[in-house]
Amino acid sequence: PRSEGETDLVRPDGTVVPVAFSCTPTTTEDGPSAVIAFRDVSERKAFEKELSHQAFHDALTGLPNRRVFLDRLDRAMRRGGVTRDLHAVLFIDVDRFKLINDSLGHASGDRLLKAIAQRIHSVLRPSDTLSRFAGDEFTILIERVRSAEDAQGLARRIHLAMQEPIVLADGRELVATVSIGIALTAARDSADDVIHDADVAMYQAKRAGTGRWAMFDAAAMAARSAAQLDIESDLRRAIDNDELEVYYQPTVDTNSRRTVGAEALVRWNCPGRGVLGPGDFIQVAEETGLILPLGRQVLRAACFQAQEWTEEFGYP
Repeated sequence: PRSEGETDLVRPDGTVVPVAFSCTPTTTEDGPSAVIAFRDVSERKAFEKELSHQAFHDALTGLPNRRVFLDRLDRAMRRGGVTRDLHAVLFIDVDRFKLINDSLGHASGDRLLKAIAQRIHSVLRPSDTLSRFAGDEFTILIERVRSAEDAQGLARRIHLAMQEPIVLADGRELVATVSIGIALTAARDSADDVIHDADVAMYQAKRAGTGRWAMFDAAAMAARSAAQLDIESDLRRAIDNDELEVYYQPTVDTNSRRTVGAEALVRWNCPGRGVLGPGDFIQVAEETGLILPLGRQVLRAACFQAQEWTEEFGYP
C-alpha cells in the first residue's frame, strides 16, 4: 500500500530540511519496486511555527502570554502539591501608563512597554517566567522560593532596574515606575486565586504611591476592605445629609498682592470621625461612583460662594 509522512533530510553541508514524502509501490520488468517522492516543506513548517508562537506569545514584547502563564502556574502548583514546593507570583502594573500613552502617543507607549519588559527580564533567573498579562500589566512566576523574602528581593531588583531613564522614539527620556503585588501559592486552590491575591496586593501598593510593592495579607486586606465598606456607607449618607463642606484656599497675584481666585477643597464633617480630608475618602468615592454626586455637590457650593463674593466684593 502507498504510505506517506514527514521527516528531516540532512544535506551534505549539515543543514536539515523538513520534507514530506510519499512511497508508492510499483512493478517494473526487474520486479517489485517503489517510487519515493520528497517535497520541501520548509515554508509551511516555518509558517506553522510562527502561528504557534503567536498563539502563545505577546506580539509586542515576544513574552509568553496570559494563557501560557496560567498554564505554567497551574502546573507548578500541582507539582508543589506533591513536593511541597512554595512558589510566588508578582503582579506588575506600570504607573501612570494611560497618561503617558495619551500624552506621548501609542508608539511611545509601545516602546515603553518593550523597554520595561527588557528591564524586568534582565533581573530574572532562567527558571523564572515573565509574561505580559494584559495591557500594561506583567506577571512573574518564581518557582521554588524559600520564603517571601525571595520574592521581595526580586521586587527590589525590579525597582532598581527601573531607575535608569528609558529613551523613547523621539529622543525623550522617561523614568517609569511600576507597582508590584506579591502573593505566595501556599494555601491557595487554583492559579486564578493566586493571581487575584497578587492583583489585590498590587492595588494596595499603588494606593501607597508610585514605585512600591506590597505582600498579600489576607487578614489585613479583609479588615481594610471592611473599613472601606463602612466609609462607603457613611459617605452615601453624608452626601444625602449635606455633611460635605467646602473650604477655599485663595490664589494671590504676587505682583499686585490681590486675591484673584480660590481653590475649592472638600472636607467631610463626619459624625464620630471628625473633619476628614480628601485623602480619607476620595479614593473610595472614585471606586464606588460616589465621586459624581460628590463632585456636583462641591461644584454647586463653589458656584454659590463665587456669586456671593461677586456681589459682596465686586469680584469679576
